[in-house]
Amino acid sequence: MKKRIASVLVALVMVLSLVPKTSWAWTSTVTTLEQLKSAMSELSYNNTIEIVVSGTIEISETLNIRPTRTTNGSMAWYEYYNQRVVISGADANSKLVRAEGFKGSLFNLTGEQGYSGAGGSDHPAYAALTLKDITVDGGGDKTTATNPAIYVSRYGTLTLDDGAVLRNCKSQYYAGGAVGLFAGTSEFVMNGTARMEDNEADYGGGVYVANILAAFTMNGGTIKEHKVSGGGAGVHVVEGKFIMNAGTISENYDFAGQGGGGVDVYNGTFIMNGGTISQNTSR
Repeated sequence: MKKRIASVLVALVMVLSLVPKTSWAWTSTVTTLEQLKSAMSELSYNNTIEIVVSGTIEISETLNIRPTRTTNGSMAWYEYYNQRVVISGADANSKLVRAEGFKGSLFNLTGEQGYSGAGGSDHPAYAALTLKDITVDGGGDKTTATNPAIYVSRYGTLTLDDGAVLRNCKSQYYAGGAVGLFAGTSEFVMNGTARMEDNEADYGGGVYVANILAAFTMNGGTIKEHKVSGGGAGVHVVEGKFIMNAGTISENYDFAGQGGGGVDVYNGTFIMNGGTISQNTSR
């Protein structure tokens, strides 16, 4: 009898092991800034928060993506839940636009350092934003910002997927018109048909990489028509790494002639496995 029970339990375990493990996500549709803020700050329980934007939403304050604290305190396996947010558009007219007069970053991604159990070992919690099928417009000449449109700090990950457009972001701060990676383990990934266009700064009109542990990986998409007065109109790497696997960097312009109309690497690493860099100007 005991052997039969043991056999049944073994069989049950084997069956359960074949059941695919899935993570769940919830989706909400938003039409106002307040609704967007509320959806982004939901307690995630380590699952993805999916948000669909309908129409045009003006952003008049920095939208912070932060890991959410667990209810178990410091003795939990970790103190924070990862906060992963996916924002997409309901249709081709869906946009997030900088409100006139607002000069801060549109998004700030910053993770947290949690701890594991009584021993207190490191267990970082991540802040991640994925944009797809939506346009993010920095407002252009109406408002020159003082920070990159998307500021990525420690344990932060930004992903631009198919249909994402990040454009018209102009910064009077010296680094990063559209995207800035400023702290360790910050990451930016660009995929598919994503586009970055017509962004401006002193350095790194499109992307500015400024930490030894920061990384930008370009798997597709286009970076074009950026302008800088210092260097690296498309991508400027001070420290860290830029890996280009595919995509196109073209028609970017460095007015100062300091080098790198398309890509400028000061003290970092550039690995080009594929893609095209062409028709960029520095003079």
